[in-house]
Amino acid sequence: MFNSVARVLCVAAVFLASFSSAQATVVYANSVISADSTGKNLGGGAIAANRLIASAALGGPSASTASSAGFYSLGFGGSITLGFSGLFGGGTATFFETTNPGPYGTESADVFVFDVASNLFVFAGSVDNLAGGLGDSLSFDGLCLSGCSSLKLVDTTAKAAFANDRSADGFDVNAVSVTLFQQLTGRGNSVPEPGSVALVGLALAALAASRRKSQR
Repeated sequence: MFNSVARVLCVAAVFLASFSSAQATVVYANSVISADSTGKNLGGGAIAANRLIASAALGGPSASTASSAGFYSLGFGGSITLGFSGLFGGGTATFFETTNPGPYGTESADVFVFDVASNLFVFAGSVDNLAGGLGDSLSFDGLCLSGCSSLKLVDTTAKAAFANDRSADGFDVNAVSVTLFQQLTGRGNSVPEPGSVALVGLALAALAASRRKSQR
């Protein structure tokens, strides 16, 4: 019976350790490298100042405040380059865009990631506002084999979709999340959770006790 329990503990420990090692570390943008909104809406007027605070694109999805609209407006053709707490790549990135409620045209942006190996920006794909508050997702698998160090969003919104809305100002960046790239193991978390480590130790101790008992 004791031997069976030890075996069960060992199997559980291996499972939990492998499961925790596969967990992805997801983080939100934490720095603005450059912010290059056109500053103009479709009608040629100035975009409101509270929509041009670049830091509003940092952290998780947020609501408006007294000083900020809660997002950064790129303007038609504008861009923003964001940094993260470490190299990223692999897994899925999510882009949260803020869109007015009710029927609204499609706002879109091209995504580029800076590959540290080639020292160049690489096109990763396009995102839009159709997913609403859930955010649009994009895979970075295979783009940066040694990791990406920053991410650039360039507005590609078609002006024709907003012919009747001269105040439209393109893609509004609320938040961006990425999966961190672990340099030691490739992708994912390489360090097991403390609970898994403890369970491994318990299983090994149980197996050792089992062997001592069987040798008597």
